[in-house]
Amino acid sequence: SVVFYGLVLLMMFGFIINITVMALCIRELSYKYNSFEIQNFRNFFSVIILFILFILNKKAKINTYQLRNNFFRNIFHFIGQSCWTWGLTVLPLALVFSLEFTMPIWASIIALVFLKEKITLNKMLFLIIGLIGTYTILLPGTNNINFYNLIVLFSAIAYAVAHNFTKKLTETDSILSILFLDSSYNDVLSV
Repeated sequence: SVVFYGLVLLMMFGFIINITVMALCIRELSYKYNSFEIQNFRNFFSVIILFILFILNKKAKINTYQLRNNFFRNIFHFIGQSCWTWGLTVLPLALVFSLEFTMPIWASIIALVFLKEKITLNKMLFLIIGLIGTYTILLPGTNNINFYNLIVLFSAIAYAVAHNFTKKLTETDSILSILFLDSSYNDVLSV
């Protein structure tokens, strides 16, 4: 139990470092490249890394049993990724991260409405706290509501839709297949 929570903590710390480094790289690259070029590089190298993982894992297969859901997941993920990448080039990093971390709120609402998931008291409490936090970020003086912020907020919603499709896809498809199809499809869209 302690080892499990230690591993989870380590993975979360790794995720925070990863997403922060990626955001800093996107910000730095944005002085020379547009957001679609940056995404194209990211997705191209993701496909290569995933392809290597498939080669190393003899049992892994690139297939899907839910082509339609994969298609819609990839469209929403691409929209979210595009809006987030663009937002990183025009807004302060702290604001982008604050708005992006509303994604779990939207994912819960979407799962409640479309996947008919049950909502517990704890989920409801966290949703309310999250919405209050988002309101606090956006409305300290009402000068923070602008087009750029709404685009990043929209990226969080698009990511939330994509994550709900991912949840549905994991019922039949492997994580590596979902990631490979996503990266290769987004690579095509980024061109």
